[in-house]
Amino acid sequence: FGNHPMHLHGQHFKVAASGSVLDYNNIAADRRADIVTSVVPRWGTQTIEWEAVDEGNWLLHCHISGHVSATQLSYLGDIDSRELAARPSGMGGMVVGITARNSAGDGYSQPAATREITMLLEEASSSHSDQKRFNISFREGKDTLSAATTPGPAIHLTKNEAVSINIVNRLNEPTSIHWHGMELKSYYDGVAGFSGMGASVTPMIQPGDSFKAYMTPPRAGTYFYHSHHRDEEQLPAGLYGAMIVSDPDQPFNSETDK
Repeated sequence: FGNHPMHLHGQHFKVAASGSVLDYNNIAADRRADIVTSVVPRWGTQTIEWEAVDEGNWLLHCHISGHVSATQLSYLGDIDSRELAARPSGMGGMVVGITARNSAGDGYSQPAATREITMLLEEASSSHSDQKRFNISFREGKDTLSAATTPGPAIHLTKNEAVSINIVNRLNEPTSIHWHGMELKSYYDGVAGFSGMGASVTPMIQPGDSFKAYMTPPRAGTYFYHSHHRDEEQLPAGLYGAMIVSDPDQPFNSETDK
């Protein structure tokens, strides 16, 4: 199957060792970068380490849709595709669930938000009747932050500024939005039927419904948002976009920061 980009939800990790079964080496501490996705090459192996900051359910999975899609794995005889397809996430294959307990997390109460943004998901016309196409747009109060585009437009956030994003689903099908690389409470991570803890589990966003996600980006960087439901169908339809977090104390200079 080639290389596997392994992604950890909700927190950054470090690769502590890497190599193959024949040549496996530790990585010096000062060379271990904070990342959220690491490519494991064919026949390769890695040791990753991180500290779970908040309690809840998290995923570690390959980010190739066909490797975690229940429907695309149906050709494997030892997987019950009907049972997997009935799961809210529709996931199977190269995916591991992780539960973090007894942290200092403050639960899933709705925190105050400095900014309130609306994310609107809508059906879009396609030149091919058999192909899905979705539009995404963002609004803040009465202001339009971005016109509807496919794929979705970039959303700009600020480090340490609390924000709520109200996802309004005007599609003809359910969905769930994951904030790839963002450190946030598990309940808002966006894996329907799994994210959260105990009785507080992230719901699927049904057609005509909405779900409000809260986050306070702790670091600047470039991330992205994307559907975490039927990835193999909704991602090609355009249900994803960039998420850029800036740090006002460290403005980007196009000449010195190339």
